[in-house]
Amino acid sequence: MTRNLDRRIEVAAPILQPGPKQTMREVFDIEWSDNTKARMLTPSDKRMYVRRDTDGQEPVRSQTALYTYYNEKNP
Repeated sequence: MTRNLDRRIEVAAPILQPGPKQTMREVFDIEWSDNTKARMLTPSDKRMYVRRDTDGQEPVRSQTALYTYYNEKNP
């Protein structure tokens, strides 16, 4: 699958209100804690992706965790 790296436009804006800022931090924490479906890009030139090592941690799948998070936040 090709990636849109040449035509993509990225925009950044500050999040100043405490409520949305806290929500963003919580969502990023959930995304970064994924140890079930997440892959890590190896530092080699072969562009290989490998599964994250769970080291006996409880499995976290970010998509399921976000679904639960949003359902609990907005019942």
